[in-house]
Amino acid sequence: MADNIYLLAAGFFMFCFHYIPYKKKVEGDRLKNRFGNQYEDYDEKVPEYLPRTKRYSDQKGSWQLKHFIENSEEGILVIVLAGIFLVLSRPYWTLIFRQCQMSTFKV
Repeated sequence: MADNIYLLAAGFFMFCFHYIPYKKKVEGDRLKNRFGNQYEDYDEKVPEYLPRTKRYSDQKGSWQLKHFIENSEEGILVIVLAGIFLVLSRPYWTLIFRQCQMSTFKV
């Protein structure tokens, strides 16, 4: 997408104006059902896109693998790692494809 400014712009706008509001509604409804007023308070006090310098709450909490799995985040991790691999391997694509073409044309 980065090679074509129009595709990049379309992807950016789809992400910002379709995916983010959709994800916020779906996850917001789920969190509201689970945590009630506590989530609504959090949603009002924490900004959407820009991080804050101070913590929202003084409650202690820690990251837990079981929450990661319950929220089905492992698929996102695989996609992110695959994307990083593809980006980092791009300089080698021409070498790989050139060798594939050479081996197909040998008779």
